[in-house]
Amino acid sequence: MIGGICLINLNLLEDLEGHFQTLEEYVKKLKLIQENKQYQVLIKNYDSLSNQLEEIKKLNEDVAKDIRKYTRQVDETKYKLSETTKLLYEGSINDIKQLNHLEKEKSSLEDSISKTEDFILELMEKNESMDHDIQIISNDLKIIKKEIIKDTKYTNRIVEELSKVIQEEKDKIEVTKRDINENILNKYILIRSKKGKGIGIVENQICSSCHMHIAKNIIDKIKLGKEITTCESCGRILILREDELNEE
Repeated sequence: MIGGICLINLNLLEDLEGHFQTLEEYVKKLKLIQENKQYQVLIKNYDSLSNQLEEIKKLNEDVAKDIRKYTRQVDETKYKLSETTKLLYEGSINDIKQLNHLEKEKSSLEDSISKTEDFILELMEKNESMDHDIQIISNDLKIIKKEIIKDTKYTNRIVEELSKVIQEEKDKIEVTKRDINENILNKYILIRSKKGKGIGIVENQICSSCHMHIAKNIIDKIKLGKEITTCESCGRILILREDELNEE
């Protein structure tokens, strides 16, 4: 075996890099799923409509209270009108001034009843319109809620699946780390933390990470397997696959 234990470690670094990259892809997908924009829009619309519904319901209840209040007011005014009419026409009052006063009061009460009833009709129309709006918003909320439940089930399923494969990759990383020389592993981790990738595979004298040419003397140095060799351009650990190491 060329390079002894060092060769094995470097080959394991390629496996480790693969697991890290796979893990990062899964983590990225998980983040996108958890930040599901369509889901967030649904939640936002649902909350907005819910608030709107509560406001309309409150306003509608206030209008209903006004209808009841003014209806009682009309009933009270009609009773006063009835009493005034009796006094006016039963013949017990002969004083002209008093009769004129009762006539004016009767006219005023009738006018008040008419205006209040017109206002009550306006309130009832407003109440009916808001009942219609409440029904429409309630139906829209039911539709959105179904979408949210459907989206939540899908999201939870995908999150569960991704969480599982993420943990599997983490386990593979820990298992692979145990078989790598500590000094090599520490250097690889340091390089990876700075550059996002810790290795460069040399293929046809080209570093796969930065695509720069690798000199023949550097490749010969890698083949010796006596020390870690890094790319002069990107600083990543250079690796030759075993089939290329065996080539003359």
